[in-house]
Amino acid sequence: MLLGILLQHPLATAGNYLRAFRKKRVKTVVFRAWRGVDSGKILSCDALLVMGGPMNAYEEKKYPFLFPEGRAIKKFVSTGKPFLGVCLGAQLLAKAFGARVLKMPSKEVGAGFFYLTAAGRKDGLFKGFPKKALVLQWHEDTFALPRKGVLLASGRKCRNQSFKIGPRAYGIQFHLEPTPALVKKWVKAYSGISKTQQNRLIAQSSARKRLFEKHCFLLAENFVKLRKAA
Repeated sequence: MLLGILLQHPLATAGNYLRAFRKKRVKTVVFRAWRGVDSGKILSCDALLVMGGPMNAYEEKKYPFLFPEGRAIKKFVSTGKPFLGVCLGAQLLAKAFGARVLKMPSKEVGAGFFYLTAAGRKDGLFKGFPKKALVLQWHEDTFALPRKGVLLASGRKCRNQSFKIGPRAYGIQFHLEPTPALVKKWVKAYSGISKTQQNRLIAQSSARKRLFEKHCFLLAENFVKLRKAA
């Protein structure tokens, strides 16, 4: 299995996901969208993981690579191969299939729970997950559910936390990939949150390190099985 990992920003890496996939002996190739989007190489992968970033899904004029990236995502998903979009990656998936991405009344930053829907509890991506799981949130936008999209997980502040479209394309708004070291880099690099929020994020990522890692490895394992189940 060759997994493509599409990055939007140097600091928005795959983190725990990369460790999890390597543990499962999954071959990976990293694409950096800001250096150009090669649809041919992306489509040659057996599965695709699209990560997040500090930009917004609708900032195509500021980040021109978002245009070809959206087209590549739609083409890839149309093949039926496994796809997973994280945070911005989930928003780009929703946008590629005609759904709106819009700013929330206020940012969602810090540890919080998602709740699996009835569909989510039956879906293979969340096999082994509790009905209620603690994750890390850091976003100011949310997405509408695309036509024919299925809501798999919801939250209290931000309703749409995970969805599925087609047989094996998934979007998750939340983060499981950042290690405490990565969170410290995010806090240092990204503006727009208070010092109190920065300190809380660092503390939460350290205190919940094992839990986030456990759930990230489980999600990665389930994602790998999607291809084998085809």
